[in-house]
Formats: sequence, C-alpha cells, structure tokens
Amino acid sequence: HYPLPTTHYPLPTTHYPLPTTHYPLPTTHYPLPITHYPLPITHYPLLFPLYPLPFILYLSHFYMILIISCSHHPESRSRLLAHAVDKAVVALGNTTHFLDLRTMPLPLCDGHSTHANAEVLKARALVKSAEGILLSMPIYNYGANAITKSFIENTGPSWSGKPVGMLCSAGGKGSYMSLIPLAGSLMLDFHCHVLPRHVYAITDQFEEDRIIDSELQERITLLASDICWLSKALAER
Repeated sequence: HYPLPTTHYPLPTTHYPLPTTHYPLPTTHYPLPITHYPLPITHYPLLFPLYPLPFILYLSHFYMILIISCSHHPESRSRLLAHAVDKAVVALGNTTHFLDLRTMPLPLCDGHSTHANAEVLKARALVKSAEGILLSMPIYNYGANAITKSFIENTGPSWSGKPVGMLCSAGGKGSYMSLIPLAGSLMLDFHCHVLPRHVYAITDQFEEDRIIDSELQERITLLASDICWLSKALAER
C-alpha cells in the first residue's frame, strides 16, 4: 500500500492507515518534501493547479521572487515599474513569477466566505511559495490602492515572515510617504521584513509605455538587488 521508500512516510505506519488510493496525488503536487506533510495526504486538500508554479521551482536553489502588479488600469505606470523590476531581478540570476492582478478575479475580502474561494486559495499558495515579494501599486488618495489592500487581506497569513519590497506610481511628489501605513501593517500583522528603501515614481518619469528617467531605473535596479539579498539571507539563516 505504500509504494514510496519508507523515508517518505516519517511517522509510524499506523499513521497511514488507508490504501494508497486515499493518497491520490503524486508527491509533485505538494511543494515541500513529503516529510513536511506528517499527516495523510488527504489532510492537504489543495490540488496542483492551486500551486501555480512549475514544480521544478520548488526543487531548485534559485530564489523565487513574486512580483505583483496591483493595478487594473490598462495603461498602468505601476505595471511598467513591475515589469522593470522583474527584468532587474532576472538579470541578477534569480527566478520570478509575475502576477498581474487583472488576470486573477479575486473577490473583495469579506473576512468570512471569501477564504474558501478557489482564486483566493491559489493566491495564498503563490504568496506562500515565494522567497521574496515585490508589490507594485498606484497611489490613490494618498495611499495604496484598494486592490493592493484587498489582495493582502485575502492572502493574510501567507505573508508571514516574508521579505517585501514596494514600488509605487503617483501623480506628484506630495504622496512620497503614502506607503508607510502599508509597510507598518505588513510588519505588525505578519512580521514581514519590509525593505526601508522603496521606489516612488511620478508622472514626469514616464513617457507613454516606458520609463525615461535614468535615476528611477537605477533605484529599481537597487531595489531588485536588495530584495534578492534579503530573500537569500533569510532563506539561509
């Protein structure tokens, strides 16, 4: 009934009382080594589509940086920032997963029924699988937009202890402290390691669909370096 080597079943066999048909998925459907799942596999109900990264990323020694574009605007400048930092992280030898929240139909978090939503479960698994996270968002009304906040509310404890960096796009210079409340909530609620240096960009630093300010590009590259360094340091400590 137990076709894998006994090392794959860390508890006494009495803890695995059912035939293998009750453990229906190959171990590749679970991102951690089987020793991280001490209960029968039926206690881990998420199917492979809810672990949205290729399995090889769970086995490799690369550090996966999740880059989240938090704008639904079709011509979003914060999305340009997200793509720019994505390229910078890859250039440093790490792997990325680019999440455009336009493609993930998440419900508005109600603190109750939405926790069982399939897209929410997928988002939680994605956040949990990342070694580091970069949030790129627009600034509305002197704060992070509602889409960013709802994503964090939906994914909640998956952020626990994560290294986090932030990028934002605003209309002018007056909102440069807008990310402090968001950074504070991530640190206090989930003990995230939030990089103190974030990228703040304004309208004049863009032209149509490209970044035209070299100093902004340098800050994006520095943020990419910082998140890779911090993610590696925390993973290896």
